[in-house]
Amino acid sequence: MYFSSSQWLAVLKEPLKDNTVELSRTHYKMNSNAKAPADIQEDSGEFVLTRIDEQLFGRYIQEMDDSYRLLWTSAETYLDRAFGYCYLNESGFVSACNTFYVGGGYIEPDIITHKEYRNQGLAFRLCQEFIALGRQRQLTTYWDCDTGNTGSNHLAAKLGLVKVGEVPILWWHESKEVIAKYLAAYNYNT
Repeated sequence: MYFSSSQWLAVLKEPLKDNTVELSRTHYKMNSNAKAPADIQEDSGEFVLTRIDEQLFGRYIQEMDDSYRLLWTSAETYLDRAFGYCYLNESGFVSACNTFYVGGGYIEPDIITHKEYRNQGLAFRLCQEFIALGRQRQLTTYWDCDTGNTGSNHLAAKLGLVKVGEVPILWWHESKEVIAKYLAAYNYNT
């Protein structure tokens, strides 16, 4: 749950304490005067950078993130309003940068890279393409991530996004084990 004020957080935190943990989301926005990163990386021969089309959108839902079925009612709707890029190899998706949200002049990316392919600059390169096409469409890139997600926060800064604030949230999950693993993975002190 996101809160419009700290008062609402205080009101709901206590009654929900057994089922929730307080987290924080960091928000970034592309400064309209920011220059595109100058160090655009060239693709390696190992992976192919591809714009997501109708077929790849369907595969993405099946192979990477089935929640996109809820975000976009169809591949046609996605392609009409949104876009994304991915790296593929012979096994399938390696890394992807998709539109998580678009509206009000803003576009928000969602980035996934398989663990074995991280720290190779793939997400950075995909995000560069995503931001460039967003600018062509006169959309401002907006980014939010868990405050403890150092990789995502670092990537946002490297891409030239400017931190605009942090928002406290209450997160619920039925499994205390899932919560504990999440808190450990994203640097929350328990």
